[in-house]
Amino acid sequence: KTLLTMLSNQKSNNEKLSISSHCAWSRLSEKEKEERIKNCTLGRKIAAKKMHSLEEKFNNDLIPLSEEDNKVVTKLFAEVEKISQEEPENFKSLFIQQQQKALTCADNRGRRWHPLIIRWCFQLYSSSPKAYQFLKDTGVLLLPDKRTLRDYSNCFKVDSGLDSGFLDLVKKDFNNRSDPKDSDVWVGIIHDEVSLRKDLVFDDSGKLIGFVDLGSVQNSIDDLEQCLSAEQNSPITPEEATHMFVFMVVSLFSDWRMPVAFFPTTTIKSYALFNLFWKCIEELEQREFRVLTSTCDGASPHRLFYKYHIPPGAPKGTIIYKTNNHYAFEKRPLYFI
Repeated sequence: KTLLTMLSNQKSNNEKLSISSHCAWSRLSEKEKEERIKNCTLGRKIAAKKMHSLEEKFNNDLIPLSEEDNKVVTKLFAEVEKISQEEPENFKSLFIQQQQKALTCADNRGRRWHPLIIRWCFQLYSSSPKAYQFLKDTGVLLLPDKRTLRDYSNCFKVDSGLDSGFLDLVKKDFNNRSDPKDSDVWVGIIHDEVSLRKDLVFDDSGKLIGFVDLGSVQNSIDDLEQCLSAEQNSPITPEEATHMFVFMVVSLFSDWRMPVAFFPTTTIKSYALFNLFWKCIEELEQREFRVLTSTCDGASPHRLFYKYHIPPGAPKGTIIYKTNNHYAFEKRPLYFI
């Protein structure tokens, strides 16, 4: 039975080879040549049938324009061409030029996109991935693939914590914002935890990630606590992160916003939040951001974090709503919201 099965598999493989083989014509037998000719003829017939059906569908879906509509469309394209000639740096003209280049490109792999188009696609995809994919699938707009955006997003390696290199890029992005104003430097910090799936993975450099990481100092404090609370001679095992604590900077007088730091954790402790928060304030103030507010939810670590700012000797039950921003260049309060 096994031999018969092997023989039937070999016959089927030979038939598949003769049908879809890329071997040279001189190496084929007479029977394989006949099958090759039949398959080529059948493929041409199928392709012609598909082309005919597409032409019929195109003719049925075609909407003829009236003379007035034709004038409007012609005028619109003429205005766009005029803007692209007078203002070559205008985003609208740049977008239409990129669409024209993409249409004339025979191979999708040969498309090259302007950095502004990539940035615009990032903003559109981050707002609604489904809407971005819908525009791409329908062919209304020719847009970069999600893999292309992912490759661009991975061009800069960002580690957990406060990365000075990444913060410099945040400052550069802030300086290059559209319609800048002097009041945009007044910002607020939003901080909260986001749930994660508990897992360990290797990154591109071979580093195992997925453990709790609150910075070298806080990690050492947590290891010391675990060592003192554990039994004698028991090994210290790192904890796997279940949440991601994120700091986001939001401009108070514009629509600019950007996450600036993230920390893998289980549940953030109030004293750890205190150290991370003021370190984040220090980094932002050094880059000429003026931090005015701090916003978070009413979780118990956040409430206790606010109580740490009550002045010594204050009466019991004092409600704290602001504190001094010690990293500001001038005397300035920081409000808790």
